[in-house]
Amino acid sequence: MRAVSKPWPGAFTDVFGKKVTIWKTRLSPHGGHDVFPGKVELTENNSVLVFAGDDHTIEILAARPEGGEDLDATGFRDWLVKSV
Repeated sequence: MRAVSKPWPGAFTDVFGKKVTIWKTRLSPHGGHDVFPGKVELTENNSVLVFAGDDHTIEILAARPEGGEDLDATGFRDWLVKSV
């Protein structure tokens, strides 16, 4: 993630038909064994986890939905919940 964070274009994905730029992540201690890569999980402590294909899990710490503003982890989780 460091190579594509600000001021560069950022890593991005499509969420509910909107482009979401991911600005900051970290490896999570949650395992991802036997979980479909790309699965997103919202945790009780306001985290957004994305399961990777290498049995690791990434926690999203900052993101920006298309047409929106930069959000911290809690704000991004709230945006996801409202967008479902």
